[in-house]
Amino acid sequence: MKFKTDLALLCSLSFVLLSIVLLFAVAARLQRIFALNQCSQTASEIGSALSCQLETARSLRGFSPTREQARASSLQLRDHLAEQFELLKQSCPPKDQQMQSFILLLQKDWSQVESYMQDLRAGFETSWQKSSSIVEAMREKIVQRNQLNRIEAQASLKQLYLLLSLWLLAAVALTGFLLWQKYRQEQEQRRVLTNYLALSRDFGGSGSEMTRGGEAAESLSEAPLADSLEKSLAFCFERFQQESQSKDSFFASMSHEIRTPLNGLVGFLGNLAETPLNDQQRQYLRIIDSSARSLMHVINQILDYSKIQAGKMSLEDVAFDLHAFIEERVAIAKQLARGKSVKVLLQYEGEKPQIIRADAGRLRQVLDNLLNNAVKFTERGEVVLELLCRPEAEDPCNLKLDFAVRDSGVGIPFNIQQRLFKPFAQADDSVARRYGGSGLGLSISSSLVKLMGGQMQLQSRPGEGSSFSFSLSVLAAKPEEQVYMSELYKVILPRTELKKYWALLVDDTPTNLFLLETICQSVGLPYRTAQNGREALELCRQQRFDLIFMDIQMPIMDGYTAIREIRKLDNSGRTHIIALTASAFQE
Repeated sequence: MKFKTDLALLCSLSFVLLSIVLLFAVAARLQRIFALNQCSQTASEIGSALSCQLETARSLRGFSPTREQARASSLQLRDHLAEQFELLKQSCPPKDQQMQSFILLLQKDWSQVESYMQDLRAGFETSWQKSSSIVEAMREKIVQRNQLNRIEAQASLKQLYLLLSLWLLAAVALTGFLLWQKYRQEQEQRRVLTNYLALSRDFGGSGSEMTRGGEAAESLSEAPLADSLEKSLAFCFERFQQESQSKDSFFASMSHEIRTPLNGLVGFLGNLAETPLNDQQRQYLRIIDSSARSLMHVINQILDYSKIQAGKMSLEDVAFDLHAFIEERVAIAKQLARGKSVKVLLQYEGEKPQIIRADAGRLRQVLDNLLNNAVKFTERGEVVLELLCRPEAEDPCNLKLDFAVRDSGVGIPFNIQQRLFKPFAQADDSVARRYGGSGLGLSISSSLVKLMGGQMQLQSRPGEGSSFSFSLSVLAAKPEEQVYMSELYKVILPRTELKKYWALLVDDTPTNLFLLETICQSVGLPYRTAQNGREALELCRQQRFDLIFMDIQMPIMDGYTAIREIRKLDNSGRTHIIALTASAFQE
């Protein structure tokens, strides 16, 4: 709409400039036509005056005092001719060289005629003949010049008509364009309002909201359309904001309700695997565990996509061993490739820093997804994880990491590559039927790479394989900043020494609470339980705990409030608290 408004303004300004130019052109044409007509009229009068002057001079042959009246008339005609010549000079267009030359020629001929007329008054017959022939030639020149002036005036008049027609055509075209634009603008506004009302009905608008929408539509006939559109769009934007907030709340609630029992299921499957089972039971258990983890993976993908769309995805900055991190990714991919004629290789070039700072979790998610896809779509051949590490030229403390996952699989057609990074996109329907998947993996990976400051690139040819690559800038860290994941699972104290420490387990879900109890029992850690934040706060007032597992989303008092109140207590102000959550937007 703004583009159309700017175009209309540009057309209007162009028409104004065209009108100004045409106005000057028309004025010039009119001035020339007037000047040519004036010259023709003056030249005709000069021709008539020349004839009269010649006849008067002839009648004065043998001049005598009795012919004083004829002499005075001759002098008056001579003065009149001089005035006409001066008027002819003034009416001549300034830049018309031909007309100026014509006037000079007439003046020269007239000077010659004047000399002959003096002889004619003295009675010389030859002077009459010479003067008569010169005057006749002058009159012939004047007639020819007047004909040329008329032709030029007619041409100028045609040009004037053409300029006026051009201006009229431009005015009609501009008027038609402005009317057409106004009509299209009104149609666009009506379409927006119609779609808005349809969306309101689709969103379940009712009662006062639908009444407001109806009033907005009816106001089209009662108020200016722009005002109605502005009010309706403001209401529509407010409604969309409410729907967006409701959607975020829904995802947060659903993530908690879905992932809470699923976490309990996966946790107890791990506990069940440590109990005595026969081979068939272990096979069933592996199938159940694999299905549960697949479901958890799909749910996590959907929740990650929701957080990215809502702009609530955040990155962490932790120190980790890059080389060990990359080798772990390749080792996991090799496990996936077992049973297939596929080799998983690592090509590491350039600098080999021990420790870097980045979001290891999100980088792991991107690389694992690319490697999983490469192994999945490669029946035979190789999958290569390439990494080139080099210092940045601007700041040597920063490192440039060039990642690439290359495979010799089926490849991707060019027309499908354009939409491959869009949500829920796959190569074709047969891919979903054969390999499964939600179609969110590459979209999430591309968004995460962009969030980390990179750009996902794809090179692929059908039948030759694919290569996904991206580059990231990271900061080299000191070794003492690193946290090794393997050390998190080491037992710092013997189980016999854990008996003198107490843990507080807080969760409103019985399944999760029971899972935490089994973990504490397995390591010999004494514990007490609470089902909400208020109960946990009362227990902390009665007893000092060395470790607290706190669920965040609970009734009566949530985890955040409980943690703040516990920090105020003298005996529990420095207690280690581990927050537990299954929410998608509060992690």
